[in-house]
Amino acid sequence: MKNKRLLNIIFREIPIYYLSRIVSLLPNHGIVCRIRGGLICRFLGSHSPGFRMAQGGIINYPEKIRVGENVYIAHRAYINATAGLKIGNHVTIGPNCIIATENHSLADGKVMDRGTKGEITIGNGTWIGGNVTITAGVTIGSGCMIGAGSVVTRNIKDNCMAAGAPARVVKTMAERRIYNNESSICS
Repeated sequence: MKNKRLLNIIFREIPIYYLSRIVSLLPNHGIVCRIRGGLICRFLGSHSPGFRMAQGGIINYPEKIRVGENVYIAHRAYINATAGLKIGNHVTIGPNCIIATENHSLADGKVMDRGTKGEITIGNGTWIGGNVTITAGVTIGSGCMIGAGSVVTRNIKDNCMAAGAPARVVKTMAERRIYNNESSICS
């Protein structure tokens, strides 16, 4: 198990780190985001066409990430996929977002490095606003909108708008149901 982790660090995480640093020197332009996404997606667990990523993003455990078609991750996003991450088709993740599949725990008044883990799923056609934090084990349905600055600690059903800290459903959106009929998340 330790050898496998070491190989992942050597052949996935270190190359992504240096690749991100080199490509971050380029402007945050649509074409550059496509190039950056095209280079980074080769290190992900699985991906579909159209992956775009803006500069300054950090990805931990890229081999545990499955990405659908036409996904855009904005600048300075932090993704920790320790327990796995599924991102559906046509998803936009805003700037400065934190997606963490592992939480710290508190024991005897001390913060422990290892806490609860849980896979995160983001459904088709979902828009995650800027500065959103998504915590371990959360599923966000298809066709959702998550308001800027929200902290998602619980599951969000399909076609809902959620906002706040912690995020709560503030509106259902029947008109966004079109995304439910698309192909399944990152098969």
